[in-house]
Amino acid sequence: MIETLLTNEWVIVGIRRLSAAEAVIEFDPQAYPFGGANCLAALAEAFGHRVIERNDGTGVEPYEPVKEYWQPSKSKRPWWKLWR
Repeated sequence: MIETLLTNEWVIVGIRRLSAAEAVIEFDPQAYPFGGANCLAALAEAFGHRVIERNDGTGVEPYEPVKEYWQPSKSKRPWWKLWR
């Protein structure tokens, strides 16, 4: 996630507080397609915030959080045995 934040194709323009419980992160895409802003949502979620909607330039849509995260395979073979 940090690598994506550092090598993105957009610039954060600002963060506006809408109310005591809501805020908006505004960004300016530098190219299209720019690869998405899922890392911004992941950053907000990492600090305990909840993402409600997102607008990546194609229109406002409800945000669907990632339900499945990558898990390492549970192979019974030791990692150093690459052959079968």
